[in-house]
Amino acid sequence: MFTNDDDTSHVKDAVAAGVSAYIVAGLSAERIRPILDVAMARFQHEQALRQELAATKTELGELNAELKDRKVIDRAKGLLMQRQGLSEQAAFAKLRKTAMDKGLKLADVAQRMLDAADLLG
Repeated sequence: MFTNDDDTSHVKDAVAAGVSAYIVAGLSAERIRPILDVAMARFQHEQALRQELAATKTELGELNAELKDRKVIDRAKGLLMQRQGLSEQAAFAKLRKTAMDKGLKLADVAQRMLDAADLLG
């Protein structure tokens, strides 16, 4: 951002709006190009960081969902093991077969089973 105003009270607002450089009056023409190059490089770097942050947030959200699903499946396996005397492998196989037969995700079958168990006591 090029300005003739030497009041720097707006610098924070300019940076928050995405300004990469804040140049006050007194600039000669031969210095403009390097300043623009640096500003463009800074902008590109910040854009790359924003994209990386967004990708990381997405990945974290997916991992949290997977962890939640795994916890639900483990709880459902434990319930089957307790109520039907099954081994862990047999309980998992039963959940997986039910999911395949019903065309549902394993975590959805597990959650439905836990909901029904809560309802029935």
